[in-house]
Amino acid sequence: MSDRRLARRRPIARRTFEALAIGALADAVLGCGAAPPPPPPKLPPLETKNLTDLCTSAGLEWIVLVRPREIAAIAWLIPEIALFTTEANLDAFAKDTGIDLRQVPEAVLARFDASLGEADLQIVRHDGDGAKIEELFAKRLTAEPRATSERPDLARVGGIIGTTPHAMARIGADVVAFQDGGSIEKGPLRIATLSAEGKIKKTPRALEIEPLESLRARFGNAPAIGLAVGPFQDEWKRAAKGLLEAATGVGIALRATAREHLWSYISRGMGKE
Repeated sequence: MSDRRLARRRPIARRTFEALAIGALADAVLGCGAAPPPPPPKLPPLETKNLTDLCTSAGLEWIVLVRPREIAAIAWLIPEIALFTTEANLDAFAKDTGIDLRQVPEAVLARFDASLGEADLQIVRHDGDGAKIEELFAKRLTAEPRATSERPDLARVGGIIGTTPHAMARIGADVVAFQDGGSIEKGPLRIATLSAEGKIKKTPRALEIEPLESLRARFGNAPAIGLAVGPFQDEWKRAAKGLLEAATGVGIALRATAREHLWSYISRGMGKE
């Protein structure tokens, strides 16, 4: 090979080497050639197996456990349900909220005393679209809307409807919770989301206190159970004709019988169970 040809090839080789060196340096400086960052740690699943575990016992006055879908499936009860609400009303409610009450597997309703702002809490297991339920709720807020997301499957929305504070939480794929009244940041709904994350350890849950735990056990798998915590004030005492004078709690359960009747059972808690 002639010296002239070697002279022509050397500049080409040198330029190629320089380009590769510059590219490698740029990769090192800019991190283009670095390994991708590790994925974020996997979040532990939210604790939503038992809805009552999301409801605190602190300040609890009463709690209702109900399985609407099971009740709505009882054919002979349909005319009785129609005395309280119509199919059109249920359809309108589903359109406005994203929740069809006839398809709700289970729900928990609770009322709290002044220590939690006399707030009402509803926890609902649904088979709909949680994001849609959240969106529809946010549209009903009339003032001070604010949203918080602790993790992709846990979000809270709060604000004012009329003159009352309201809030909702999307907890996992199939649970939502709503709060009416009380503090949005420190009320029972916030406690529910912290409980779902496993961050509430010391305060007993709603059915971990007596006599509610024992009363709940007496009613078995009844589709509608109501429990109230004593001591009871004058209006409760008058309603029960003095039977609640010394009661520490009271419960009632409803169950449909084969003879197409509603069977009810009332039980009192009297001191230590």
